[in-house]
Amino acid sequence: MTPQAFPVTAMTSVATDSLFGEIDAHLLGEGTHARLYDHLGGRLDADGHASFAVWAPNALSVSVIGDWNGWDSQADPLRPRSDATGVWEGRCGGA
Repeated sequence: MTPQAFPVTAMTSVATDSLFGEIDAHLLGEGTHARLYDHLGGRLDADGHASFAVWAPNALSVSVIGDWNGWDSQADPLRPRSDATGVWEGRCGGA
């Protein structure tokens, strides 16, 4: 099975709020980040949205899927960070 690449610029309900800062990127890069669990994974926001960050350095695309978006892998794609950490992130409503 060939992996399917989806355009990472086609953000629908995903915003660009980051759970991951410059210091986090630096520490991840040197392998010394002791609290990655505070920054990777999913977090529910007070406004009813969910923020996601995952480390997937070799991924062609990353999406958040579930009942709220009909299991559509193109509905809530995450975006790779521009700092070459391999972290993909985004925010989506209804998750």
